[in-house]
Amino acid sequence: MSDQRPQDSAFTGINWHNAQNLPEFLAGITPLSLAEKRQIIDAAAGLLADHYAHLPHKRQAHGIDPVAKLRALSRHVGDLATETCFHAELVQVFAELRDLHTVYTLPTEYAAMVAFLPFQVGIATDGPDRRVLVTHVMPGAVRPPFREGVEIIGWNGIPIWRAIEKLSSFTGGSNRAASQARAVAAFTQRPMLRLAPPDEMHVEIEYALEDGARHRTRLDWKVCRLGADSHVKHKASAPAPEHSLTLALDDMGDALRRHRKSAYAPHVVHAELHGHEVEHGNAHSDHPHEEEIRTRLTQVRAWRGEFEGKPFAHLRIRSFNTLDPDGFLDDVAMLLQRLPQDGLIIDVRDNPGGLMAAAERMLQFFSDRPIHPVRMEFLATDANLRLCEAQTPDNPAMSEDLSRWIPSLRRAQQTGSVWSSAYAMTDVNEIRSSERIYPGPVLLVTSALSYSAADIFIAGFRDHKLGKILGVHNNTGAGGANRWKYSDIQTLLTGGRLTTGRPTGLPGGADLRVAIRRAVRVGLGEGVELEETGIVPDAVHHLTRADLLSGDVDLIARAVRMLRDAPI
Repeated sequence: MSDQRPQDSAFTGINWHNAQNLPEFLAGITPLSLAEKRQIIDAAAGLLADHYAHLPHKRQAHGIDPVAKLRALSRHVGDLATETCFHAELVQVFAELRDLHTVYTLPTEYAAMVAFLPFQVGIATDGPDRRVLVTHVMPGAVRPPFREGVEIIGWNGIPIWRAIEKLSSFTGGSNRAASQARAVAAFTQRPMLRLAPPDEMHVEIEYALEDGARHRTRLDWKVCRLGADSHVKHKASAPAPEHSLTLALDDMGDALRRHRKSAYAPHVVHAELHGHEVEHGNAHSDHPHEEEIRTRLTQVRAWRGEFEGKPFAHLRIRSFNTLDPDGFLDDVAMLLQRLPQDGLIIDVRDNPGGLMAAAERMLQFFSDRPIHPVRMEFLATDANLRLCEAQTPDNPAMSEDLSRWIPSLRRAQQTGSVWSSAYAMTDVNEIRSSERIYPGPVLLVTSALSYSAADIFIAGFRDHKLGKILGVHNNTGAGGANRWKYSDIQTLLTGGRLTTGRPTGLPGGADLRVAIRRAVRVGLGEGVELEETGIVPDAVHHLTRADLLSGDVDLIARAVRMLRDAPI
């Protein structure tokens, strides 16, 4: 079945023709009772009021009051016509926060699934008009002349850019670039982890060929199980309990990455399932001047490249989410030593984050000077004070020592301070136990889908003056926080120990996630909050048709030229 997790050597990716139709999937959902819906809404209101680190910022910046809106929804939820309407309303309240760390996760029957169409799109921004181009198509799923490279013009009778704008209001991107980029990324693949099912059962697509001829096709939404990363050493997966409180991760971005890999790179999934070294394509990147170095890391790709007769190195970091940060960093260090030492492109486009320690410790590989981690602060509430008091060294169930934040949270009860004092989460000694690995100049490539721990990596790169930054958008995802689950918070408030597989405490396995500590920059950006401000690149590269369809050829050429202009 296409909605089953791949288990054996016969896995060949997602099967479009055998996938479940959306109406069939919805018909099999167990509905929540009115009382269960109110329980979820009331838990969400309490979580935001008591623990949401960015709540004062969001109220001021966007003129919203999510707590009041949730309480109003609780009173009127019985008026909603369908189960899908309930989930869409709750998703919308959280989307208005423009914060992908703070989300409503749908019940288990939804959260494990993704609604999808058999193609992907990208945006070419190098001309006077932005063009929505088809970048990937599942073999045999759509009749010709629909193919890679065609331009999408209309969507269910709506001009394509209006359709993208409508979806962007649900994506939760913290700035315009991020909202649009996330809408494009999720346009044909909707993880129901935190997006309600599509309203329409099918889409009517109008598209244009390169010669300008226009055509139409109709495609049904299909549903399959969201691909899980394979069980290899450094897989990105649900973190162990000791790491779950130190995550800075965009779960939806991670879900989109997993679905794309299952749908369009099944050979990679096959290799990972059997513990083989990951081989992409034929051990070469799509770029004609790069040769790949094989690695067992599933989140990282590395190439030796040559441009205009001179060597360069290219390191793509797709995620910092790892179960073994020490092993992950050791393998990255070995890769760096095998690459040309004349100049390095580090590419963190679309990286959804992961373990903060993995991201911040890696920065030391590129500097002789000490790296300082970002500092994190709690919203000053009585609930956060109780939470920190429950997690101190004298508590045998301690998951993380939060005692450093207690004095300032107590003072805030008298002074009215909005936030606690700020302290680093990543151990400075762990960062400085590493040394510079790469001696040459370094350039960082970013996108508006670089988020969370990736945002923190980019901020550290800028604040420690490690090199120039080239973006394909005019900002990063701008997610500056450490996120916790509602179920984790409830466990810790009662002095319990975190374990894997614990129930969420909410009906149907629904869950809530919140930005519990906000990141404050150091160094060059001393004291600036990372949330919504993000990092503006030194230069922006407007993606071309060749970038979208031929392996980023123009982007890499631009990056190498900037790299060679950088001072050594």
